Amino acid sequence: MSTSHSTFDFIRYLIDILSIPPEDFEVEILLGSYTNLTARATFKSPFSLPSSFGHTDPIQSVILKFAKPFMHALPSYAVPMSRQTVKAKALQILGGEELEGVVQAVLARSRPLKVPKLVFHDTDNHVIWMTDLGRSRILSDYILYGSPQATATKNPSSSITGSLADSRHLMEFLTSQTEQVATELPGGVTPEIAALLERMRSALDREVHPEQCLGMVDLWPGSVLIDDKGVCGLVDWEHFGLTDPGTDLGMFGKVELLHQTDI
Repeated sequence: MSTSHSTFDFIRYLIDILSIPPEDFEVEILLGSYTNLTARATFKSPFSLPSSFGHTDPIQSVILKFAKPFMHALPSYAVPMSRQTVKAKALQILGGEELEGVVQAVLARSRPLKVPKLVFHDTDNHVIWMTDLGRSRILSDYILYGSPQATATKNPSSSITGSLADSRHLMEFLTSQTEQVATELPGGVTPEIAALLERMRSALDREVHPEQCLGMVDLWPGSVLIDDKGVCGLVDWEHFGLTDPGTDLGMFGKVELLHQTDI
């Protein structure tokens, strides 16, 4: 059993809410989350949750996200608690509890893509329970430290870093880097990945998007997980809602380029 975290005692929380001894589970604090404190709880054997949770399948492990009205990594920066409600609703929609069949049809066409399902939203303690997508690395780590043959640019030239205000240049750089990383994923560029890259190119070629779509609105490399089989998981849905189709691409490109250049 791991130790408790200084800002939230996940161990005591699980003991109290599940009425189980601490010897029956382990808690691991997960790094990389800036907004919430995130942990993985692993049970010694498949565990059946209380009927009040509304989740009937026994679980071996679960992801817990605890929220406060400020960023976990930057307490001086206030963020609304309503983000948990948005996240829970997003996971319900993506999991098929609402708009049944519509979103699942899209996800079924993207087989290397996974989204966690909502297990329970504990509004009293501000904790969201989600299914565990397994042990993966965030995309930033994969790009910067990933496969032995990885060649993604860690320090782009001055011509690139000096053009942050040039959105066309930035998006072209993002697309080329995404294509490069895709070729180094296990299995190479699958038809699904090729289709995604084509959609990226198409979106970047359009300057105006009159239509709207559902999106993460906060897509960045820290919200993308990659396992050793090349399967991607999208895990941060606190800003989910209607948006311009290019919003997530723009957010991803901006954050990843700033991250690579250490700005």
